[in-house]
Amino acid sequence: MNNREIIRLLEKSGYRRLSIDKHRLDDERTYFLYRRGLHITATCNLSFHIDPEAGKAGMCEFGICVVNDNRGYSRDIYNGQTFYSELFAFLKGEKSEEDFIREYAAIP
Repeated sequence: MNNREIIRLLEKSGYRRLSIDKHRLDDERTYFLYRRGLHITATCNLSFHIDPEAGKAGMCEFGICVVNDNRGYSRDIYNGQTFYSELFAFLKGEKSEEDFIREYAAIP
């Protein structure tokens, strides 16, 4: 899936584009493009990242970040299919912010 297709889905879900210099950490349901990558802020505590340049350099291209009790947690996702299924589960309402925090911050 390319960024244009993802952006179309985000905008259908009520997300709006910001420029990187206007972006704040508390901007929810927003996205911005940076160096051909895509940063999606779903909530104040959940974001999704696609960085094709990192993939070309042999590093992880996809990531999901959560914040819990002012602590940040990030997980690199090496499989695009896994990343997209997580992103789409959130956009469809099948998985909540709390579900991601519980899973990614390892909260029982």
